[in-house]
Amino acid sequence: MFIHLKSIDSTNNYIEKNHFPPGTVVWADTQTAGRGRGDHEFSSPPGGIYFSCLFKEGKETEKGYLLPHDALLLTPKAAVAVCSSLEEICSIKPGIKWVNDILLDGKKVCGILCEHIKDKYIVGIGINTSASTLPEELKATAGGIGEAPRKTLVKSIAKKLFDPMDDETIVSEYSKRLDTLGKNVSFIYDGKETTGTVTGINESCNLTIRAGSATVTLSSGEIRVI
Repeated sequence: MFIHLKSIDSTNNYIEKNHFPPGTVVWADTQTAGRGRGDHEFSSPPGGIYFSCLFKEGKETEKGYLLPHDALLLTPKAAVAVCSSLEEICSIKPGIKWVNDILLDGKKVCGILCEHIKDKYIVGIGINTSASTLPEELKATAGGIGEAPRKTLVKSIAKKLFDPMDDETIVSEYSKRLDTLGKNVSFIYDGKETTGTVTGINESCNLTIRAGSATVTLSSGEIRVI
């Protein structure tokens, strides 16, 4: 099922509140209350690409259903789906800032929010096409992908997300696009701000960082390039 709306508070919210079959895609021209991870807002002015894909828990891997194990790599799979579609359709080379931001020329052009609510797994994706319509306070760190065939991109990304992809391929495709590889970053570890150098990801797409003489593995949280 493919649903196109002119405006909605949040495509993730819309899927959460309604009874749609797995495999449903909800796409909106603008969001009035777009959300990012935690309590972050996601600016969603007209012209951008904002959509959500619905999965449900299942006993078999088929379109729109997830085995419990599959959900562990859902965010990395979404990042790979976005990057590969942008490469193919827009002829650009985005990178991934762990864990769920897509970058172009060092600026964030896409955010991904995966939510597990009861038996639903909802993958929300927001892509900026132009930085000119973003709030002034975001323009230093956020950019856009430029003019793009929005419906074509939505369908391409959704297809890649719903199609089967084995863990090894997800990790490999994610790793080769990891924008922060080799960069110095700061992060919170054991309640303290720590710095180190990103060395890669492991088989679970957790980030590995060399901090002094130790190797730290992050399964969640945020990093800041320094």
